[in-house]
Amino acid sequence: MSADPLTLRFSTTDDQLAFPAVEGGGLRGQALNRSLGLPAPAGANSYAQTTYVRPRGY
Repeated sequence: MSADPLTLRFSTTDDQLAFPAVEGGGLRGQALNRSLGLPAPAGANSYAQTTYVRPRGY
């Protein structure tokens, strides 16, 4: 974190992320499921994000 200007940082993670299969969409939906490996069970994917925020005084 920085004090000049104030910068806040926070992180989020999810190591049990699951993705459902595409429903509908006909052949395109089926092609997406095959190419992306959907449905993907929990634990097969993970997510990590770091966010930086600078509050602004008005």
